[in-house]
Amino acid sequence: DTSQLSNVKFRIPQTLNFTAGSNELDLEMRNTLDRLKETFKIHDGTIVIEGNGDKENEWVLAFGRAMATRNYLVSQLRIDPDKLVPSAPYLINTKGKMEFDSYSKHKVRFVLKRVREK
Repeated sequence: DTSQLSNVKFRIPQTLNFTAGSNELDLEMRNTLDRLKETFKIHDGTIVIEGNGDKENEWVLAFGRAMATRNYLVSQLRIDPDKLVPSAPYLINTKGKMEFDSYSKHKVRFVLKRVREK
């Protein structure tokens, strides 16, 4: 039951992995997104699409993956673009350097927020 949560964060299974160095969605990835269509359509808040690179300092690739996913959701699945927020998040460690989440490499992750941000 997630009715009391303001955010719901989940990872998509291994079928939503990008090929190294690429931001193109393959057929298996598109099929996975197709199965999530109704969930995304009925969600009444913001959907943050977090793209990830293959290694450190690949913000452009990470954001390109988030945008490619967003573009597919809008153009092919007709998800409201106003609720989709592409991002390429990163953490700064105690030494002030960008930290790489190796578990998330090649992946895209979704965060469903309860209230749509303006």
